[in-house]
Amino acid sequence: MDLTKKLNFFVFLLFTPVILFGATDFEFTSDKDCSEKRLDRVPEMCSKIPVQDQDGTGLCSAYTTTQLVDCWRAANDQPVTDFTSPIPLGVQYAAKAGKDQINGNPVFDMIDYARNLDSCSYSVVRDEFNSKKSADFIYELVKNFQNAKTNPSSKDASADSIMKCVLGSGTNKTFSIEQIKNYMDEKHWVNFTSKIMDDLCKGHKKPLAFLPTAVKLKSNEIGDHFKSMNTFRSLINGRLDKKNAQPVGISYCRTVLKDKDAEGVSLRGALNKDTCKGEVHASVIMGRRLLKYKDGDKTQTICQYLVRDSYGSSCNGYAEHEAEAIPSTPGGEKPKICERGQVWVDENALLRNTAEVFHLKDK
Repeated sequence: MDLTKKLNFFVFLLFTPVILFGATDFEFTSDKDCSEKRLDRVPEMCSKIPVQDQDGTGLCSAYTTTQLVDCWRAANDQPVTDFTSPIPLGVQYAAKAGKDQINGNPVFDMIDYARNLDSCSYSVVRDEFNSKKSADFIYELVKNFQNAKTNPSSKDASADSIMKCVLGSGTNKTFSIEQIKNYMDEKHWVNFTSKIMDDLCKGHKKPLAFLPTAVKLKSNEIGDHFKSMNTFRSLINGRLDKKNAQPVGISYCRTVLKDKDAEGVSLRGALNKDTCKGEVHASVIMGRRLLKYKDGDKTQTICQYLVRDSYGSSCNGYAEHEAEAIPSTPGGEKPKICERGQVWVDENALLRNTAEVFHLKDK
């Protein structure tokens, strides 16, 4: 174990002096086993799946689900003429589950739900609705729905505003005021929004019944935290090393994308509410690489995973380059931390902040 890895291990022990004595060490991926793998690049089938932008919808679990679903479709001889829209998936799941919000849906359950749902085309319900971002579009629907509930006399005006908002989204669907009013009779805005999404998607759906079931591993069901980290590491590397490589979804503390010293998961394997406030997130792992860096006069190495976030292809908010990394060519640029909205994270840092991993079974 090199100096940096020892220091990371020591820091982790420092904060956990009692529980981890006698526990398993984290087994870093060897340089030999950390061969570069990029599912986001040709010829890998996931290269066809774009980085998407959940904006302020809170639908990270839906975006993670559709990335896993479409990568599986593309890699298993299923014709993918269009991608799966995460927005109606997330909204319709929330309505079916009787939730009063559309965020915070569990990825594992959403994968199972998607298998029994005709998926909506991403070309119909995208991240943007003409000039409106998805969160703004949903906000307009909900605002007018709530206005009508609070002030029934405004129902006609609210229905008119909703119809203009929907028709302004660029859809080729025809909506009538009476149709909108019928949807507004729903008791809750989640159900109302689900009705709108379902109507937008009519005629643009594809069945997903051919999808396999999903696998989920939870840190708090495996054992001590290092044991779960090792289990996650083996699963992720195994999926990336397969001939028909597939991404792995993770439920984790997003703080680690900007802070490698983050401790977002408790020793019991739960996302730590004290250290991961508002940053519980879901994403997919799309790659792996061996990073080389200078440690005094020595060259050290560490394996990193490429996390595909769901906030678009911009790298705003992320560091640009690995500060101490060695350029791959003499005089060249240092390796990037962020590539088109995807972030490279040291494997031990990422897994220390991961509570669950999930993937679709093989064909």
